[in-house]
Amino acid sequence: MQDQVNEDCASSTSKQKNSITGVLIWTVLAVAVGSGFQHGYNTGVLNAPQKVIESWINQTTPMSENELTVVWSTATSIMCIGGIIGGALTGVLSTNVGRRMALILNNGIAIVAGLTMGGSKYVGQPWMIILGRFIIGINAGLNNGVGPMYLSEISPTGLRGSITAVYQLNMTTFILLSQIAGTDRVLGTDNLWPYLFFLVLIPAVYQILALILSPESPK
Repeated sequence: MQDQVNEDCASSTSKQKNSITGVLIWTVLAVAVGSGFQHGYNTGVLNAPQKVIESWINQTTPMSENELTVVWSTATSIMCIGGIIGGALTGVLSTNVGRRMALILNNGIAIVAGLTMGGSKYVGQPWMIILGRFIIGINAGLNNGVGPMYLSEISPTGLRGSITAVYQLNMTTFILLSQIAGTDRVLGTDNLWPYLFFLVLIPAVYQILALILSPESPK
C-alpha cells in the first residue's frame, strides 16, 4: 500500500515538473517570436529585394558593377561578423545582468539596427545598410546564445529539448517570411523596401513588453 502511495506521489511530482503553464507559454512565445524573428528574418531579408536595393545604391552613389558587387557582398556578409561579436558577448552579458534582462537590452540593439538600415534610403546613405547589418548581427549572435539558454533554464526538465527546439523552428520560419516579404508583390519595391528593415522594430518592442512580465532564469 505504501509503495503504491509513493508511486502516486512520484507520478504527481513528475507531472508537475513537466507541466505547461500559461507563464511558460507566454515566455516561450516572447523568446521564440522576438529573438527567433531577428535571427531568422535578418538572415534572409536581403535576398529577394537585392536588385531593387542595388539599383538604389547605384543611383545614390554611382559605381562600377564590380564595386557594387563588393558593397552588396559586404552588406550581406558583415552580419556574420556582428554575429561572432554578439556570440562572444553572450556569457558576459547574461552573467552580469541575467538572461531575461540580456534579451531585453538586446532589443535596443535591434531597434538601432532597424532604424539605421531603414533610414538609409531617406538620408541617401547606402553605408548605413552595411552599418545596420553589422549591428543586427550583434543582436542575432546574442539572441542565438541567450535565447535558447533562457528557454532551457526556465523549462521543466522533461520539456527542455522540445521547448528549446521551438527557437530553431521559428528562426527557420522567419527566414521563409523574409523571402515572401521581400518580393515585389509585398515590400520589395522601390518605395517600400525600407519597411523590410523597419519591420524588425515590431518584434523588438513586443519582446521588451512581453519579457517584462516573464520570470527571470533560476540560474
